[in-house]
Amino acid sequence: MKPRKYRLRIRLHRKIYDLLEMEALWQDSKIGTLANRILQEELAKLRQVGLDHCVCGDEDAASARRIEAEKHPESYYVLSSFDCREKYMPTHGRGLDTKGQVTLLVTAEQLQLIDALFDRESGCVRGLYSESQGQTVKSYRYQIVGLLLHNPLLQELQKQ
Repeated sequence: MKPRKYRLRIRLHRKIYDLLEMEALWQDSKIGTLANRILQEELAKLRQVGLDHCVCGDEDAASARRIEAEKHPESYYVLSSFDCREKYMPTHGRGLDTKGQVTLLVTAEQLQLIDALFDRESGCVRGLYSESQGQTVKSYRYQIVGLLLHNPLLQELQKQ
Protein backbone atom coordinates (compact mmCIF):
# COMPACT_ATOMS: atom_id res chain seq x y z
CA MET A 1 0.00 0.00 0.00
CA LYS A 2 1.35 3.41 -0.98
CA PRO A 3 1.90 5.97 1.78
CA ARG A 4 -0.66 8.74 1.86
CA LYS A 5 0.37 11.90 0.05
CA TYR A 6 -0.62 15.36 1.24
CA ARG A 7 -1.27 18.16 -1.23
CA LEU A 8 0.37 21.52 -0.76
CA ARG A 9 -0.80 24.15 -3.24
CA ILE A 10 1.38 27.16 -3.82
CA ARG A 11 1.30 30.09 -6.20
CA LEU A 12 4.72 30.74 -7.63
CA HIS A 13 6.44 34.01 -8.34
CA ARG A 14 6.72 34.79 -12.03
CA LYS A 15 10.53 34.36 -12.10
CA ILE A 16 10.45 30.96 -10.37
CA TYR A 17 7.60 29.81 -12.60
CA ASP A 18 9.40 30.97 -15.78
CA LEU A 19 12.60 29.11 -14.89
CA LEU A 20 10.65 25.96 -14.05
CA GLU A 21 8.66 26.31 -17.26
CA MET A 22 11.80 26.55 -19.42
CA GLU A 23 13.41 23.57 -17.68
CA ALA A 24 10.20 21.53 -17.91
CA LEU A 25 10.00 22.21 -21.65
CA TRP A 26 13.62 21.13 -22.05
CA GLN A 27 12.94 17.94 -20.06
CA ASP A 28 9.61 17.36 -21.84
CA SER A 29 7.87 17.41 -18.48
CA LYS A 30 5.21 19.41 -16.69
CA ILE A 31 5.95 22.30 -14.35
CA GLY A 32 4.23 20.63 -11.41
CA THR A 33 6.17 17.40 -11.97
CA LEU A 34 9.46 19.30 -12.05
CA ALA A 35 8.56 21.36 -8.95
CA ASN A 36 7.66 18.14 -7.12
CA ARG A 37 10.93 16.51 -8.15
CA ILE A 38 12.93 19.52 -6.94
CA LEU A 39 11.04 19.63 -3.63
CA GLN A 40 11.63 15.89 -3.12
CA GLU A 41 15.37 16.34 -3.77
CA GLU A 42 15.63 19.26 -1.37
CA LEU A 43 13.65 17.52 1.37
CA ALA A 44 15.93 14.48 1.00
CA LYS A 45 19.01 16.72 1.41
CA LEU A 46 17.48 18.41 4.45
CA ARG A 47 16.51 15.09 6.01
CA GLN A 48 20.02 13.74 5.37
CA VAL A 49 21.81 16.57 7.21
CA GLY A 50 19.06 16.98 9.80
CA LEU A 51 17.20 20.03 10.99
CA ASP A 52 19.94 20.75 13.54
CA HIS A 53 22.29 21.38 10.61
CA CYS A 54 19.91 23.69 8.76
CA VAL A 55 21.14 27.28 8.75
CA CYS A 56 18.93 30.19 7.83
CA GLY A 57 20.49 32.74 5.52
CA ASP A 58 19.66 35.45 8.07
CA GLU A 59 21.84 33.97 10.80
CA ASP A 60 24.72 36.22 11.77
CA ALA A 61 27.77 35.61 9.56
CA ALA A 62 29.90 35.39 12.70
CA SER A 63 27.73 32.72 14.35
CA ALA A 64 29.41 29.40 15.04
CA ARG A 65 26.86 27.48 12.95
CA ARG A 66 27.29 29.80 9.98
CA ILE A 67 31.10 29.51 10.12
CA GLU A 68 30.85 25.73 10.44
CA ALA A 69 28.44 25.59 7.48
CA GLU A 70 30.92 27.51 5.32
CA LYS A 71 33.74 25.13 6.30
CA HIS A 72 31.67 21.98 5.73
CA PRO A 73 28.91 22.80 3.20
CA GLU A 74 28.21 19.10 2.59
CA SER A 75 27.13 18.70 6.23
CA TYR A 76 24.79 21.70 6.33
CA TYR A 77 21.70 22.93 4.54
CA VAL A 78 21.75 26.72 4.15
CA LEU A 79 18.38 28.30 3.37
CA SER A 80 18.18 31.61 1.57
CA SER A 81 17.55 34.72 3.66
CA PHE A 82 14.03 35.79 4.54
CA ASP A 83 14.50 38.91 2.40
CA CYS A 84 15.35 36.74 -0.59
CA ARG A 85 12.36 34.49 0.02
CA GLU A 86 10.13 37.54 0.52
CA LYS A 87 11.32 38.86 -2.83
CA TYR A 88 10.05 35.67 -4.52
CA MET A 89 6.72 35.54 -2.72
CA PRO A 90 3.88 36.26 -5.11
CA THR A 91 1.56 39.08 -4.15
CA HIS A 92 -1.91 38.14 -2.96
CA GLY A 93 -4.28 36.85 -5.57
CA ARG A 94 -3.25 37.26 -9.16
CA GLY A 95 -0.78 40.10 -8.93
CA LEU A 96 1.65 41.03 -11.68
CA ASP A 97 4.39 38.90 -10.15
CA THR A 98 2.20 35.80 -9.82
CA LYS A 99 2.31 33.35 -12.68
CA GLY A 100 0.76 30.03 -11.75
CA GLN A 101 -0.07 27.54 -9.07
CA VAL A 102 1.39 24.08 -8.58
CA THR A 103 0.29 21.25 -6.34
CA LEU A 104 3.12 19.59 -4.47
CA LEU A 105 2.71 16.10 -3.04
CA VAL A 106 4.50 15.16 0.17
CA THR A 107 4.40 12.18 2.52
CA ALA A 108 3.48 12.48 6.20
CA GLU A 109 7.18 12.29 7.12
CA GLN A 110 8.06 15.09 4.68
CA LEU A 111 5.16 17.19 5.95
CA GLN A 112 6.48 16.76 9.50
CA LEU A 113 9.90 17.94 8.32
CA ILE A 114 8.41 21.04 6.67
CA ASP A 115 6.31 21.65 9.79
CA ALA A 116 9.40 21.37 12.03
CA LEU A 117 11.20 23.85 9.77
CA PHE A 118 8.17 26.16 10.05
CA ASP A 119 8.20 25.90 13.86
CA ARG A 120 11.91 26.66 13.90
CA GLU A 121 11.45 29.78 11.79
CA SER A 122 8.08 30.88 13.16
CA GLY A 123 9.54 33.78 15.13
CA CYS A 124 11.08 35.29 12.01
CA VAL A 125 8.73 34.56 9.16
CA ARG A 126 5.03 35.04 8.62
CA GLY A 127 2.76 32.12 8.03
CA LEU A 128 0.47 31.59 11.01
CA TYR A 129 -3.10 32.66 10.41
CA SER A 130 -6.25 32.48 12.54
CA GLU A 131 -9.56 31.43 11.11
CA SER A 132 -12.94 32.73 12.17
CA GLN A 133 -13.75 29.41 13.84
CA GLY A 134 -10.86 29.76 16.27
CA GLN A 135 -8.56 27.38 14.41
CA THR A 136 -5.04 28.14 13.32
CA VAL A 137 -3.78 27.63 9.78
CA LYS A 138 -0.12 27.32 8.88
CA SER A 139 1.20 28.46 5.52
CA TYR A 140 4.41 26.76 4.43
CA ARG A 141 5.01 29.19 1.54
CA TYR A 142 8.24 30.61 2.92
CA GLN A 143 9.68 27.19 3.68
CA ILE A 144 8.74 25.79 0.27
CA VAL A 145 10.15 28.80 -1.60
CA GLY A 146 13.32 28.51 0.51
CA LEU A 147 13.66 24.84 -0.39
CA LEU A 148 13.05 25.53 -4.10
CA LEU A 149 15.57 28.39 -4.15
CA HIS A 150 18.20 26.07 -2.67
CA ASN A 151 18.13 23.90 -5.80
CA PRO A 152 20.91 24.60 -8.34
CA LEU A 153 18.31 25.32 -11.04
CA LEU A 154 16.94 28.27 -9.05
CA GLN A 155 19.99 29.37 -7.04
CA GLU A 156 20.81 32.06 -9.59
CA LEU A 157 17.71 33.95 -8.41
CA GLN A 158 19.33 34.43 -4.99
CA LYS A 159 22.05 36.54 -6.62
CA GLN A 160 19.64 38.94 -8.32
